[in-house]
Amino acid sequence: MTTANHFVLSSERAALEAAWQFFLREEMDVSFASVVAYVRARSPGVAAARVRAEFTRRFRQAGVGRPAVTAQPAALPSR
Repeated sequence: MTTANHFVLSSERAALEAAWQFFLREEMDVSFASVVAYVRARSPGVAAARVRAEFTRRFRQAGVGRPAVTAQPAALPSR
């Protein structure tokens, strides 16, 4: 990896981390468009798909969006 590529990736990672912290400070009440704009203000050219993928990874890592307890399916009535 060249130094220039490393710098771009470091800048992108830092922007994504800053956006995640911003998102948490705002208590997750921020539009996706605002998050993408926040990232791009710090690292221009980051694709919205990259932001979405990173946030999806962080949500999964935090366990957000998954049920705490897996419910058993209801029994179907017999005929």
